[in-house]
This record gives sequence, structure tokens and C-alpha cells, in this order.
Amino acid sequence: MALVLALAVLVVGPRTPRLDDAVSGDRALAAQVHDILGSDLTGATALHVSVITPDGVRHAGLGHDSSDHVPAADTPSGLASVTKTFTGQLLADAVTRGEVSEDDRLETYLPELTGTPTGGTTLSELASHRAGLPLFPPGVMPRIYADFFTGWGDTASVTTEEFISRVGKASLTDRGTYSYSDLGATLLGHALARATGYGSWGELVSDRLLKPIGMTHTVFASTRSQIPGDAVPGNAGNGRNVMPWVGEGSLPSGAATWTTSADMAAYAQALLVGTAPGGTRAMEPRWDADDGQRVGLAWHSEEIDGRTVAEHDGGAPDFATMLMIDPARQVAVYVTADTFSPLPRLLAKQLIQDPQTPLTRPGLSESFKAPQSIATAIIGALAVVAVLMELVSAERLRSRATLAAGLADLTAWALVGAVLGPWDVVPSWTFVLLAAAAIYAALRMLVRWRALPWLPARLRWWAWMRLVLAVAWLMAAVFIAWPKA
Repeated sequence: MALVLALAVLVVGPRTPRLDDAVSGDRALAAQVHDILGSDLTGATALHVSVITPDGVRHAGLGHDSSDHVPAADTPSGLASVTKTFTGQLLADAVTRGEVSEDDRLETYLPELTGTPTGGTTLSELASHRAGLPLFPPGVMPRIYADFFTGWGDTASVTTEEFISRVGKASLTDRGTYSYSDLGATLLGHALARATGYGSWGELVSDRLLKPIGMTHTVFASTRSQIPGDAVPGNAGNGRNVMPWVGEGSLPSGAATWTTSADMAAYAQALLVGTAPGGTRAMEPRWDADDGQRVGLAWHSEEIDGRTVAEHDGGAPDFATMLMIDPARQVAVYVTADTFSPLPRLLAKQLIQDPQTPLTRPGLSESFKAPQSIATAIIGALAVVAVLMELVSAERLRSRATLAAGLADLTAWALVGAVLGPWDVVPSWTFVLLAAAAIYAALRMLVRWRALPWLPARLRWWAWMRLVLAVAWLMAAVFIAWPKA
């Protein structure tokens, strides 16, 4: 019986994100991508790849997203932190126009920060992640943790005024040294909007970058109603469907940018030929970054076969992107995936560097270095331990109350393991083993139900407490597992 039910779980349980054989667009490019990926098609359920030159663009979509569509060049998807390059370009453009200087202090344009450590940083320090600011604003980590568990997508939901008011409390660490900061990039965007006389960062980008290039399908979503209705639904790295981030105050970080591969191809072409606002100044590598890279105004760069390639990746809880620009060869690559995954970065780099060679994936130990993977691995391990403990204790339960508590615990841990387990790096079929153990333990408990009293002879208060806590945990698990999108 337990085995039959466990096999049913295999059908409805978690699934490791994996591309199927569906393709759209340029079939030769899709075949090339399949050759690069080889037999390992994990990392996304839907992927779109664009190879761009000044003379033309090749687009290919692979796999089905969770709404059963194969992505195409005109399918909206999340852009994430690649958005920061828009601000880098507009900073270079504003410098050329004489509106700002790279050495201007942030408090010049955001007087709310006058007298704070953050207000004394410069525009170039913010653009190059050398201001010494933390990754996120003070106080936001609890919301990030809550988003991870619930999938609610509430982290970025702040106004510009709220965002700026929070950062006055931020302290600087190792100013002048590279340390990637969403906080700094967002402040830079708001400062540029003020400096150039626009009402918001979104208005600035739309007027000075999107319109000149012809990016007519790129939007910044302050609310969920502004997300394109035909946008690709995104997933966490382990395949869980989660709500996308939105919020006006966080827009310059890329938290809620929606665009199409066709728009990004137009952007890349303008960068290749030097007609994008700001020209090529922002892409010039000027300061040291991490892992042997260099950084300019928002753009990162690395040496590939003796060529300097500008790049920026993006990642949100529900998707990942990568844009690489190779000016020497006059080619760019843009990759977007419907899953938070390193796949776009790995694939884009392979297409730029050596498109004839199969991709080498990072080992299991490397995969578990990502914070999200560490968290899911810990949760998966806790679920296994909890189920095994309930299995061992099934014969020692002395009342229906404690038995009911055990059943609630088993159900809760099975639900949490399904939605928060490490199914991005561990095959999802292994969940069947966990489910089989949980079902077997539950059946053993149910067999004993009629023979047990409602409450034990001693420590009745503990039996009640155990039951109340287990039911509360089950309710929390149901909330965590309930589909949010």
C-alpha cells in the first residue's frame, strides 16, 4: 500500500526543472544549444537564446514553460539585474550631456541622505559597486527569508521614498573595494532621475533609452497588474512556482523588469555599434571586481581568448538571465530561463567562447555553494530526519492525541520537503523514498489508532501541547506549499 501511494507521489510530486524537446524559432540554433547542453537538460523548463550581430539576430526557444508555451522572441520574461546596465548607460549619457559628474556625491541629488555615510558616496562608486554598501537595504533580510519560505514575492514592494528612508541607516564597509550591491545600484537610479529632472527612474529609462533604441515591449512593474499577461511564469531553482517581485522603489535593481528577447537584441545591437545612449563608455573596464573580472559603470567584463567581453547576469527567485557583448567579434548573446539557475550564464559564455564544445557543468559541491541550494539542502535533510524519527517512534505512541500529532508532523514535513527540497541538484524521484517512508509510518500509526486511548495516563498536558504544535506546523506547511501563482 505504501509503495502504491509513493508511486502516485511520483506523478504529482516535485519535478527537477528539465527542458523537453520542444523548440521555436531558429532550429539550427536550437540544435546547437542542445549539442552544447548534451544529455543534461536540467536547470530550466523553458529557455530562450539569442545570438546577435549588427546585421541580424538568431532566436531559439527551447522547452515548455509552466503555462505550456514554448518561449519566442516576443515572449515577455523577467530581466532581473541586467537592468542595472540601463542605469550604467544613462549615467554615461548624463555625464556626456553635462548634467552630472561621476564624482558627484549622492546627497547632491538625494538630500534626504545628507550627513549619512551613504550620502557621501559618489555616483561612480555606486555604479561600480565600490561604495562599501551592503547587498540589500537594512532590515530587508527578514522579508527575503519570508519570500523564500512562502513564495509570496513581497521583498521588493516598497515606494521610492520608503527605500531611500531605509538606507540612511546603512553603514559602509571597505569603501573603494568591489562588493556587489543592489542597494547602491538602486540609489544610483533614483539619483539620476532626480538629477535629470524626471519624475521617476522608470520615466528616465523609458524616455532616454528604451524609446531611442526601439525597445517597445520593456516594462517596469510597480504592481502585479503591470506584468504582461503573456509573460513566462517563473520558478524557483528547485522547480517551485513562486510569485514575481514587484515594487516601484526597487525598480532600478531589476527586481521587476519585464522585456522580450527581441527588445534585448535591439539593445545589444545598439551597444555593438555604439549608438546606445551613453555609447560604449559604461562598458569600459576600469576597476577590479571579483574572480578576475573588471567593472565599469554597472557593466562587468572578463577576458575570453584575449578579448574583453562585457557582461551582466541577472537572477530573481523565479528566473535567470545573461547578456554578453563581444565588441571585438561584433557578436552578443542573450539567454533567459524560466528558473532561478546558473544555466543562462554557463550557456551564454559557452556560446561566446566555444559554441562547438559541450558545456561542462559545475560539480555537486559547487552547486551547493549557492545560498538557495544550501537552504534547500538543509530543509531536505531536516525533512528526512523528521520522517525517520516519526517512523521509529510510530510503535511507541501511547495515545490518539500523540498519534494525531505524529500524522500532522509527517504530512507537514512531506509538504515542506516537496516544495523546498533541493530538487535543483538532487533528482526529484528521490522524493518518492521520503514519501514512502512517511506513508509507511502513517499506515503503522493508523493501524494502532483503535487500540489507543485519546490521552495518555500521564503528562496529558504534554499530549495536548504536542497536538496543538503539530497542527500549527501543519497549517504553516500548507500555507508554504499552497500555490502562489
